[in-house]
Amino acid sequence: MRNLPSYVLLCFVLIFGCEQNNDPDLPSVEERVSEAIGDLQNQLTAPANGWRIDYRPTPDGGTFLILMDFSSDGMVRIQSDVPDNDGEFRDQTILYRIDNSQGLELILETYGVFHFLFELSQASFGGEFEFRFNQQQGTNLIFSSKSDGSLGQNTILVFEPAGPNDSDLISDEVVELLGQGSHRSPGLGNLGNHVLYNIYIPSDNTTISLTIDMRSRQAKIHGGSAGQSIEEIAQSVNGVNINTKTTISFLDGGIVFNQPPSFSIGGNNYTLNQIPLENFNKVTTSYCGGNVDSLVQFSSQNVAGIGGLTMTSSLFQTHSVVTASEDFFSHNHVFIFDQDDESLADSIENVFPGAAAFQFYMGVELNNGDALNAAGFVELDDFNNADFYLRGFDFVQTGNLIEFTFNGDDFITNDDAPQSKTDGLVSLTDLIFEGGKVYLIETIGIEDLFEFYNPCNDYKGFMFKR
Repeated sequence: MRNLPSYVLLCFVLIFGCEQNNDPDLPSVEERVSEAIGDLQNQLTAPANGWRIDYRPTPDGGTFLILMDFSSDGMVRIQSDVPDNDGEFRDQTILYRIDNSQGLELILETYGVFHFLFELSQASFGGEFEFRFNQQQGTNLIFSSKSDGSLGQNTILVFEPAGPNDSDLISDEVVELLGQGSHRSPGLGNLGNHVLYNIYIPSDNTTISLTIDMRSRQAKIHGGSAGQSIEEIAQSVNGVNINTKTTISFLDGGIVFNQPPSFSIGGNNYTLNQIPLENFNKVTTSYCGGNVDSLVQFSSQNVAGIGGLTMTSSLFQTHSVVTASEDFFSHNHVFIFDQDDESLADSIENVFPGAAAFQFYMGVELNNGDALNAAGFVELDDFNNADFYLRGFDFVQTGNLIEFTFNGDDFITNDDAPQSKTDGLVSLTDLIFEGGKVYLIETIGIEDLFEFYNPCNDYKGFMFKR
């Protein structure tokens, strides 16, 4: 009969270890625990190329490629495709230990990539750095997370013996380059690094808009349209709202769509399986006046099922869930920022001491049947009664780009408002919306939260769709 390994026997040790040991030839509890720890360490150090983990901290997020090579002196070399902290996590060697607390545990003692992922989004991302050993399954070792139990779902980690060339699959440099496609405030509000790219397929004269959250490794295909420029897309009759989310991995220098989205645009069928990120380049454009904006661009000639394409960072997406409707946008006024990412709260409260919200309306029907197109502030009095100070505008929408001019059709509910508040409303909205255009950018990790961004002066803010 095949003998059970000592780490399996450890379960029996924990149950019966407190019973009196009358057999002098039977090892003590401490000896059996020590043997189980030694057996697991021997297994961890056995593979010639270490272990490969396709690490997915949360069911809603994508995958990180991590390689771990354990040594018997309590050190483990970790390679990953996480480019943050100036490349600190690409290749580092840290301390580990194997412990026993209601079973064997693998604990990473020195700060590394697992700790970094654990801390994301104020430690709510789902990462972990302490793992319970579950079982051996063939040549794999199965662990479960210990430190994310409060989220209600432990992560299962499969340690698979790494191949001799698995390190070549790590795409940390490509991930770093792709992340440079964020607009001018990456990471604002601790919401991750969102990058928006337009994929142009010259053979079909088609553009597909894609947003990636580089931290959670989620992606959303917004839509597609005939044409390449904003002007061409605005005139196209072949636009399609796709509105599909998926998760991604980065492997061998490209994006892998874990749930490949399929869709049709202008009679052409597409499935996004993998996009090689080749031929990195920097190009320029102007989103407002003479301002020069630097863009990130990749190009590839041999994309499966597509052929050639270019993938260029952008603020513009061909379609948006933002439409002139009964929805409006609102958020606390402190979440409006200037070009230095400093809140405008003090300036707003100087005009409206009881300021409670910033609001943005497009085509919202009022009780009298009129459509309200306006932006401004809500102020509460001492009795929590709300007064609205909204400045009217006319607008044209193309995708997520809103171009507008103030028209004097203002909406102010306080008939006794002093002139200083009316003047303040004008000066604040002139400042926030300087240049007459904003982009409404989805933060795909939080439902109905948008960032509005003004490319003319780098002002920005957050708004919830209500």
